[in-house]
Amino acid sequence: MYKSLDPKTNHIEINREKHYSTSRQLAVKLLCQECEQRFSCKGEKWVLSNGFRGQGNFPLQSLLKNSPPLYRTSSGLVFPGAVINGVDMDQLCYFGASVFWRAAAYRWHEEENIDLGAVYAEEFRRFLMGEVTFPSRAVLVVHVSSAEKPMEGA
Repeated sequence: MYKSLDPKTNHIEINREKHYSTSRQLAVKLLCQECEQRFSCKGEKWVLSNGFRGQGNFPLQSLLKNSPPLYRTSSGLVFPGAVINGVDMDQLCYFGASVFWRAAAYRWHEEENIDLGAVYAEEFRRFLMGEVTFPSRAVLVVHVSSAEKPMEGA
């Protein structure tokens, strides 16, 4: 996903010794090859193919723009993703769960960790391994930007 951003887009990297602007993607080896493949096949490939791919190329946004919303809220439109042809809610859900689980599984910095708690961390792990269905006490909300240029100024 990082590669689809404007190559001139930098982020600020901060550590105890220094801080600097860089376009380098932050990455860490977290998963074995089998799990990397599982995560890729069950969510990442679909999201990367249908998410923001550069200005004028945002397939998921286009699908929603051409679909009637269920209702409007003060913060936007709500769509019935499960019934919109071309939207794969299983892939979106798997990808979203994998992002949160990975963010909690690796300790980037003590003050910036996501803590799912022991119960949710295990429930999400088991879901991602295909052992159980999505945790019944969890909710995943997917926000899709309606902006014509969603990454402008990012």
